[in-house]
Amino acid sequence: MQVKIHGITHKGEGVGKNDGKATFVPLAIPGETVDIEIIQERSRFARGRLKRVLEPSPDRVEPECPHFPACGGCHFQHVHYPRQLELKRQIVQDNLQRIAGITEDVKPVVASSKPWNYRNKVTWHVRGNELGYYQEGSHELLPISACQIISKSIQAISSELRNFLNQHPMAGSGEITLRFSDTTGDSMLVLSGFPNIPAAWQKLNSLTASGVYIKNGQIRVLWGSEYWQEKLGIMNFMVPATSFFQVNNSQAEQIIACLSRVLPLNKDMHLVDLYCGVGAITLNLASQVKKVTGIEEFAPSIKYARLNAERNGIENADFHCGSCEILFPELSEPMDVIVVDPPRAGCHPDVIKAIVHQEPEHIAYVSCNPGTLARDLGRLKESGYTPTLIQPIDMFPQTYHIECVTLVSRVKK
Repeated sequence: MQVKIHGITHKGEGVGKNDGKATFVPLAIPGETVDIEIIQERSRFARGRLKRVLEPSPDRVEPECPHFPACGGCHFQHVHYPRQLELKRQIVQDNLQRIAGITEDVKPVVASSKPWNYRNKVTWHVRGNELGYYQEGSHELLPISACQIISKSIQAISSELRNFLNQHPMAGSGEITLRFSDTTGDSMLVLSGFPNIPAAWQKLNSLTASGVYIKNGQIRVLWGSEYWQEKLGIMNFMVPATSFFQVNNSQAEQIIACLSRVLPLNKDMHLVDLYCGVGAITLNLASQVKKVTGIEEFAPSIKYARLNAERNGIENADFHCGSCEILFPELSEPMDVIVVDPPRAGCHPDVIKAIVHQEPEHIAYVSCNPGTLARDLGRLKESGYTPTLIQPIDMFPQTYHIECVTLVSRVKK
């Protein structure tokens, strides 16, 4: 069955029409004519499997990785990188218009200086002596010989890890997470999900500076320390094994630079950072305002946010541990600017209500999910706020994922 692809979904699938019905085709690029097999049909849409590309896009390229697309980690390796950026901009624009009725122009995506080998973190699934990713849409382990989006330093550690597993296979299955900082040279190995750790695994202390074992939520340091060190912007951070930190350092710095550039900050202001993690945004903006307040519900992150403030000589930062939807409405101190950087699920509705109640002049929303970004901007729009800048940043090249910094301002009556 022939289909002309005219659009793109939020998950990077090509969109065509078949008998007037929207048809979603993974790996198809807008502008292409493709031969497909229908594998799912509903009353309003269908899904197709790509059989052949009859009229290829000039932006179609040969994937770099032999495991693409089976592993499911990448979605756009077959698309020339400049076109990836255009598609991601379209994904953001489409979500904002479809979900929230927002038609403000989306800025061109800030490209990554490293479209390959950019990730400072990888999580490998391990079964016996096999190391790999789950295949797309399943829990079938696909052994991976090399991953093209993780840093070369992590590739080297992973290669040694594969050799070790061949000699010392694990009993059962679990996950091994590797972290490596190109800015500090620090590294960490995290073992989780395994029923126990054989004594032989202590020999891995030559691979990374630190190693920890997580079982039933408890962390045991095998060697080194419980945190790894990273530099972001002008700040040095200690990040515990279980805390979130951006996987693309150079693009995370683009986020900080964008916030510093577009937020009208001054030394009389109080800035509140919701979902602050270990303080990556909070502390990088602290020098531009009178006071910063961070709220985060994950206790280890708040512990290290405070330690990071002390380590970097920041004396105007205050951190609170608890859910944003409970703690934020209780803040009585006046605030001028609010920054939110929530997980993919977006902001809790009570957080949006509390933001509106505070009536800040400016809100900066950092999002990794265009769908929940659009939902929350729609709620803010209903309460008298409008986007004045929508800046996508390509944190995750070769995938459909996209980071976005949006400045939202109160409409003057």
